[in-house]
Amino acid sequence: MTILRKIEWEAIGGLIAAIAAITLHFLHVTDANVLHVITLALVSLLFLRDLRGEGRWESIGTATQESVRLLQEVRAGIHPPEIDLIGPARLRCVTAQFAARAQGEVVWFNACSHMLDTKDLLDAIVQPFLVNPRVTTLRFVLEPGERGHWETKVQPAVDGYPGCGKLDPPCWAPLDSGISFVIAETDSLTGKAEALVSFWGEPFMAVHHDRRMPGYILHVHDHSELIGRLREVERASRAASHEERGERVGSS
Repeated sequence: MTILRKIEWEAIGGLIAAIAAITLHFLHVTDANVLHVITLALVSLLFLRDLRGEGRWESIGTATQESVRLLQEVRAGIHPPEIDLIGPARLRCVTAQFAARAQGEVVWFNACSHMLDTKDLLDAIVQPFLVNPRVTTLRFVLEPGERGHWETKVQPAVDGYPGCGKLDPPCWAPLDSGISFVIAETDSLTGKAEALVSFWGEPFMAVHHDRRMPGYILHVHDHSELIGRLREVERASRAASHEERGERVGSS
């Protein structure tokens, strides 16, 4: 029955009528009035066929509109993740992509200077920011205890990199935090920023060349509320550094 419904009976009937009319005309069996009647019947069949086609197109249009509505509802219900966990296999790739998208000032909070005194790590996690033409400044916020190692090991190594002029003197601040993060603006039109966050402790650490370094990090996307909190932590640390420096100058 399904096959029979799909057959275009009007088209078949019209074809038979047309063949019959042509045959009768050439055999001179009928006159022009009969041919006119057959022509009118053919036109009627075509009209019926068009009406059926319009109904199908209306059904397709309705189904399409419904599909679009359902797709919009699904999209509205999907919320992109605010934070992604990045493991060792993707660590360098994600860091390089982050450095390539960074713009303006890049701030690295609570980094470990001992982690940065090997060339392969400097090449992987510092140099990409320096060679990015959209990055104007790279600033580290470090514990005062890191100062000696930074000045004797890290700074001389970075001075040999292209774009080393972008590296500002570190901000030395008392940091009471078990996290480290690098934060940068990634969209100059909206001012939105992203961050890579690491934790000083298990199970987030790994060992590389006898040095402990992050093995797992969190990629905080620009629509996460955590970005604002990281900015607050950074500003508070800089303010504490300025106050401490002012107190030393005043006491002297």
